[in-house]
Amino acid sequence: VCRVESTEISALLNSLLSSFLQTGMANQDSQVIATLMDVIEEYLLMGHLDTSEMLQMLQLCQEKLFSLSQTQGESSDSDLQERNAILSVVVTLFRLIAAAAGQDQSYLSQFDRLVIYAVMDLCSVKEGAIAYSSLYFTNLLGFIDRVIIANAAHFMSIIESNSMNLDVVLSAWITKQKNLVPQNARRINLVASCEILSVINLDFLRKYVNEIFESILPIIETFMYAKFTQGVNYA
Repeated sequence: VCRVESTEISALLNSLLSSFLQTGMANQDSQVIATLMDVIEEYLLMGHLDTSEMLQMLQLCQEKLFSLSQTQGESSDSDLQERNAILSVVVTLFRLIAAAAGQDQSYLSQFDRLVIYAVMDLCSVKEGAIAYSSLYFTNLLGFIDRVIIANAAHFMSIIESNSMNLDVVLSAWITKQKNLVPQNARRINLVASCEILSVINLDFLRKYVNEIFESILPIIETFMYAKFTQGVNYA
């Protein structure tokens, strides 16, 4: 019986991901990408992959994402579609890495450049920009929200250490929340909103607490209504 080593599995998955990035992630069938991510998750659960190998996959996505964002002039529709497709993979990789790492949060620093990229994009895109779909904002916020949930204090330290205007960042983050459509994305955002309230200073808390609660209370109401009338469990 031929035994496939974990290193060979990791190399194969990296090779597939690299190939998709080179030929264009947005050019691939969405079901193919979803299947690849499912396979990665299964191998992670079986112990054939570890966080260091997952971070290598993240590095591939990072470099492609940054290269697209550095193109001169306005991004084309195809570039925006590609960024969205890669960002979707990044969100999944972050979720898997965070779950595999458990209490060990040393991996978070590997995402700092991506956090800066995501926050700057969130702040720079004008509301109603045609090129940016609801799906793009869902992926962008999905990544930022998961970083906040993993360690809100670390997220705040990235903002502060890079001299980013927290007022602008919070305003953009709250404003773009209205673009969230999927229930799971709204639920993740709800948790992130509660986490951010615990780390912002009193001045910002006074300024944004009403806006944050205006955003999250309808979500809570929807979940509670579904739970009591339809027996839906969101836990």
